[in-house]
Amino acid sequence: MSKMTFVFDYPDGQEPSISAGMTYLDGKIVSASFSDLSEENAKLEERISSLEEELAWKD
Repeated sequence: MSKMTFVFDYPDGQEPSISAGMTYLDGKIVSASFSDLSEENAKLEERISSLEEELAWKD
């Protein structure tokens, strides 16, 4: 089974309701997040890079 990630941008207050078992384009929605995961991922990558630099400096 293949999984894909889509990110939709909605104006504040105009987000659609989401429920278990919803389908979209013939696929079942199995996970939803109510935040910008791509932004969170960028923050984590930046933190990891910072920690790697700090560890390299201590060697």
